[in-house]
Amino acid sequence: MRIKKLLKNKLTYYFASLAISLFFLGLNSVSAATLSLSANSTNVSAGETVTLYVILNSEGVAVNNAEATIKFPTELFDIISISKGGSIFSLWVEEPSFSNSSGVISFNGGSPTPGFTGARGSIISIVAKAKKTGQAEFSFSSAAVRANDGLGTDVLRGRYGNIIVVAEKEAPVKVPPTTPTTPEPGKEIPPVVPSTTAQSTSLQISSVTHPDQAQWYKDKNPSFQWALAKDINAVQTGIGDSNSFSPSVIYSPAISRKTVTNLEDGTWYFKVSARKDTAWGPVTTYIARIDTTVPEKKNIEFNYDNDNKKLNIIADVADSGSGLDHYELFLNDGLIKTITPEEFIGGKFSLDLYALGENVVKLVVFDKAGNSIEALGNFYSTGILVPPLEPVIPEVEPVAPQLSMIPKLLVADDKLIIQGNTQTPDTDVTINVVWENSDSMVFKTKSNSEFNFFALIPNLKAGNYEIWAEISFNDKIISSEHLRTKATSQSLTKLGSFTFRTLSVVGLMFIIVLLLIIAAFFLGKHFSLASTEQNISVASVKKNNAKILAFLKNNLEKHLELIHDIRHRRVLTREEKKIKKSLEDGLDEVDKWLQ
Repeated sequence: MRIKKLLKNKLTYYFASLAISLFFLGLNSVSAATLSLSANSTNVSAGETVTLYVILNSEGVAVNNAEATIKFPTELFDIISISKGGSIFSLWVEEPSFSNSSGVISFNGGSPTPGFTGARGSIISIVAKAKKTGQAEFSFSSAAVRANDGLGTDVLRGRYGNIIVVAEKEAPVKVPPTTPTTPEPGKEIPPVVPSTTAQSTSLQISSVTHPDQAQWYKDKNPSFQWALAKDINAVQTGIGDSNSFSPSVIYSPAISRKTVTNLEDGTWYFKVSARKDTAWGPVTTYIARIDTTVPEKKNIEFNYDNDNKKLNIIADVADSGSGLDHYELFLNDGLIKTITPEEFIGGKFSLDLYALGENVVKLVVFDKAGNSIEALGNFYSTGILVPPLEPVIPEVEPVAPQLSMIPKLLVADDKLIIQGNTQTPDTDVTINVVWENSDSMVFKTKSNSEFNFFALIPNLKAGNYEIWAEISFNDKIISSEHLRTKATSQSLTKLGSFTFRTLSVVGLMFIIVLLLIIAAFFLGKHFSLASTEQNISVASVKKNNAKILAFLKNNLEKHLELIHDIRHRRVLTREEKKIKKSLEDGLDEVDKWLQ
């Protein structure tokens, strides 16, 4: 009965509903990101290589750090190299490394605020070489992804490895040119079209590396894939430089992907057929055209007619593979003209060109596969020169480096990213971190082309810290504003089953829920007592309720201030914006009752 009376009170009902909605909103915001291994091929032959990419999906949450350990079978694969090219991270606590003796790959990287938000962020790429046949599993043995919330909240909810099947190496089939079924020069035999009576075993081949059968490519390692029906129990494949052969290498169980490596230049025919029960279906053919050879440069000359301001080019260039595609003409490193082969009449081309003084000209010749060669030349053009004025170099007043805001409270043994900017690029910056007992750490860094600098401070001890940046200017030391923060030990930040690391979401929601439920209970209790117990005056009840509301308002304002503090350091996530809106609505309602 007491609970029913409390819920009938509108104020009690409002705060209880707000508490429940915030609690579940917080629970849904704890973990979001996933790590996965994506391979460019899941079926390779012994001696071939495969590239795996470590992909981060932040699922809408801004993250600024990820670390992982990946295990692989050393009897089946050797790691050749690891690349950070195109990585979403620019800071590395631990450089990507591997061990072929223990079968381990590891990395620990991060990025400055605002961090990374996206569905397919590549962290590193791994090139692995298959040693022998078998089924190899690449899997995460440990991993963590940390949110860009100033607290290092681990938001990883899933990690997904990959399985690579290694088969025997398949050799290309070389067909003599005198074979009667060789196609006529300049003509291609179209792929075999499966009959309507064998649709369940007919295959449609596609290629990620060579997607257009009429186009030339400089990748000599084509990869092919096809979809299989459930009742297919085997496939046979083959590749040759003529269309007059049949596939002969059988894979049982059936595979749906094949990569062939180190093919020579020319036109290649990849064939595959599928088996259902004991009957083989029709053969499907896919054409891959490969040209890895650059055009042959016999002679390229540049002549400038200073009187008529005209550049004359003689280009004797040939390509026996895919053929010439286009020319690009550069003047002083700037592209000024794209020229087709038809515009070079008899190997000659002229262009009206006005350029003053010494000039460098470059012609780049491309074939249809994207291979290219280039030639350089120079010429001098006369004209009326205006003497340059003596440059006036203004006195530059030194400007102190600027530090971005840092969290006022940290977790000890965690890592802190310091970032800021200088007035000029390529400036040496010294970061000073002084502990309360006068112990100090010094970190050297340099501003980039956008005037920004970064430093990663690892393993902070518990205590108070003072942090500032310094630059040197004309033998003077110029300091930034001194910032202060405090690192608290993990044991002191625990709140029930919640730690300070998760306070940004679940801990905050837990506290707000407790405050709202307590307020709802006491408000409802006072309203109930006011209506049933005549010895308590209405004025006394209102006074007590006002105290409770003032206490609640004070605590909600503190948590709203925490959200505002996070917003000054980075963009709020969608969930944090919802929390901010709920807190503001709650405060508005409290103000109405206080009035």
